Amino acid sequence: LGSEDFFKQTLRERQELFYPPFSRLVSLACQGKTEKEVTKKITALSSKLQELIPKSYRLHQPTPARFLKKQVLFESTLLLRFPRQEPLTEAVRKLLKENSKDIIVDVDPLSIN
Repeated sequence: LGSEDFFKQTLRERQELFYPPFSRLVSLACQGKTEKEVTKKITALSSKLQELIPKSYRLHQPTPARFLKKQVLFESTLLLRFPRQEPLTEAVRKLLKENSKDIIVDVDPLSIN
């Protein structure tokens, strides 16, 4: 497989899976002192987002809370994908802004844990 064929194949796969550059990614993380606290926060956020997002968006299931040793905290994340040509809806922006003290927002993250 030549490099151009590899590039074309990879691009096709990314389009089928709705990955960048065909979508935008937003990683949403909740942190807390206990696993229970983090799970409650991320589940509530996921439920609210499910009510607000259009059908063209994709919301992944929250990751199980994991312990961050260096920060002595638990963290769980959600990944939201939406079409590149669409801006993030105003309702979603408002929700994230209202909950900004509880959510770490990373637009187009370099890595996903």
